[in-house]
Amino acid sequence: MKSVSILVTDKYSNLHPNISGSLVFIWDEFSKNKNCISIPSLVEERAEKYRLEFLDWVHFFHQTKINGMTLYNHLKLDDDFPFWWTTSLGQKFNIYDHSKINDVIKSMAFYDYLQENKIDTYLIEVRSEKKALVNFFRQNIKEKKLKIKFIQNLKNEKKNKSVFMYAVFIFRFVMLRIFRNKFKTPSKSSFVFFDIFTHLQKGNKFKSNYWTRLVDVLEKKSVIWNHIYFRSNSKNNFFRSLKRIKIFNRNNIKHKHNLLEQDFDLRDFLKTLKIFYRLKKNAEKIIPDLDNIFFCNKRGIDFTPWIKDDFINSIKGQEALKNCYYNLLIKKAVNNSPANAKAIYIQEFQPWEIALVYYWKKARRKKIIGVPHSTHRYWDLRYFFGKLFFSSFSKDIFPDQIAVNGNYSYERCIENGYPESLLKPVEALRYIHHPPKPKTQEKNDRECLNILICCDYQIKTSRELLRIVDKVTHKKIKYDINIRMHPSFPLPAKLIKKYNFRLSDDELLPALQKADWVITSNLSAIAVDAFYQGCKIGQLSDGLYFNLSPLRGIIDDLLFTDSTELKKMLEKNEQPKKKFKYFFIDHNLNLWRKLLFDDKA
Repeated sequence: MKSVSILVTDKYSNLHPNISGSLVFIWDEFSKNKNCISIPSLVEERAEKYRLEFLDWVHFFHQTKINGMTLYNHLKLDDDFPFWWTTSLGQKFNIYDHSKINDVIKSMAFYDYLQENKIDTYLIEVRSEKKALVNFFRQNIKEKKLKIKFIQNLKNEKKNKSVFMYAVFIFRFVMLRIFRNKFKTPSKSSFVFFDIFTHLQKGNKFKSNYWTRLVDVLEKKSVIWNHIYFRSNSKNNFFRSLKRIKIFNRNNIKHKHNLLEQDFDLRDFLKTLKIFYRLKKNAEKIIPDLDNIFFCNKRGIDFTPWIKDDFINSIKGQEALKNCYYNLLIKKAVNNSPANAKAIYIQEFQPWEIALVYYWKKARRKKIIGVPHSTHRYWDLRYFFGKLFFSSFSKDIFPDQIAVNGNYSYERCIENGYPESLLKPVEALRYIHHPPKPKTQEKNDRECLNILICCDYQIKTSRELLRIVDKVTHKKIKYDINIRMHPSFPLPAKLIKKYNFRLSDDELLPALQKADWVITSNLSAIAVDAFYQGCKIGQLSDGLYFNLSPLRGIIDDLLFTDSTELKKMLEKNEQPKKKFKYFFIDHNLNLWRKLLFDDKA
């Protein structure tokens, strides 16, 4: 057994030059420095093991009994709605900016490394900007010497959100109701769609990047479109959204559009508060007993510092109130829906979707179909479940059918245990503008490389992308660099002015067709668009999210962690890809027609 001193830090930059004599672990970076051990890299070496172990632990967590009843049942609402699935651990939304679920998995890999390499520690030094990392070692290291250096960084601090302020936020919809469009639900309708009111194209006709050509296929059918309001920027405020809804309804009398929030009245507001306070009362009864179940007995690790605060917030804080609010909105929409209609919704396992599936099935209506509009990324844990889930709990949150848009997502679902009968192949609506098979770009020997930076929904990630690309620009190779902003999260003008890059005004497809390289974050779905247009792809992997690339397993070397690695990729200017038909693409949408119009499908 080796007895050593250990130094743990979240970033390599937090280390001082003299680190000799200590075994160094980097918590949040895929560092390839020979003097350090990258925790995210340890996770990736056994990705399947750690993903499944965490999912099984979550199942064990909600089945823990408190006062003779499982936590899962403690969190049911009065109408038996399983509120567990809307909590932070029920959601497993590990790609959310402030989620610490990935840290739970990293802590497993950290202790495995110590045990397997028979490392004993006489001193553990922690240098971090993350309070939770500091608290984790304080909680778990009892018998050894522990030295802490917390590096204050107010930008990383997460503030507790006020329940009162969210109550005020939703009350404004009661006041705004006087401006609503008068919406009378048709007594008969073939289909009811549910989505977020975003990713819309310009113009007076309803054109959605979620549904694309399917809208035209349904043009002569009676359809209700229920949208959840989402303010992505000042141009998309509630009044403008109501105005667009009115225009859409005027342009096609068979299609009726509705913002769910526009019918939220005072009675609904009071019902929401009533649901929330009953939930909060039940939560407060069990909170004293929760400490023991955050402890993983199998590993002897206490996960409390990582997940307790978020979980408590999701059963009695602002997040709980938000989910009670969406629960009521969806329940009301289901009750107002025609009994003869099929339901189709965008599937990302968000809380409102869980409510939709539950109440639609409870009302014993026609089929409900979930539509994952993008792809199943390996480390997006929302789409994956423990081994015992499908035999006991899938009926609570799974629709009657899941419309799977390609081979990649289909394989991920089967790999995780989804019943094959549940999966229905359909064309990839969001990617229908691509050719049936990915293009193969001819080798480019030109002196100038065209680079398209596709920004992220997180501004800090976009800022890092711009900084790294700017740093690799040099005289040996000329670059023509363009920026494509995220449609819902535009970059600050100050950040754009900092770099000598051009903003791309092109639509996505023309922009990609001009590009030799597409540079984006490792969770961006635009990487698949670039794959279909034959572009070479570089994705920034920062260690916070593991390898979330939707091209994982299709392209072996597409991740970079810093400017040095990106520079090597660009200078090499080669990228072998596996021949793979990622999506189902047929511009006639024959698979969609069969699913929607053939009752036997």
